[in-house]
Amino acid sequence: MAKRRGPLAKVPQPLIVFLVAKVGLRDAVKVATFTWAWGRCGEVEGRVPNFRQYSEFWNQSEAQTYKELAVFHKVWPEDRTPQRVWEWMCDQVDATDRDSAVAQLLSATLRVS
Repeated sequence: MAKRRGPLAKVPQPLIVFLVAKVGLRDAVKVATFTWAWGRCGEVEGRVPNFRQYSEFWNQSEAQTYKELAVFHKVWPEDRTPQRVWEWMCDQVDATDRDSAVAQLLSATLRVS
């Protein structure tokens, strides 16, 4: 997708718009879901999970976890895990309103340079 130019190039945009622009709708949903699932696992376990712990928590193979990570790396190749993105997402939402958290996360604005 073409890079944004002109006065709108630095305008904050919803996270989902950023993700769709980077990887398309299907993978954008996968990245958002993986990031949320990673963070949820960490919250329940009380620590930042590793890949084995994440796989066990969600009752899936480590191979599936690495497939999810590969899609995540299409957007953020420099991040080893989704933890940094999860922490940013948590800073953007009202943690007391869990029912609307996913919608808040996807509409949270992201500055793209």
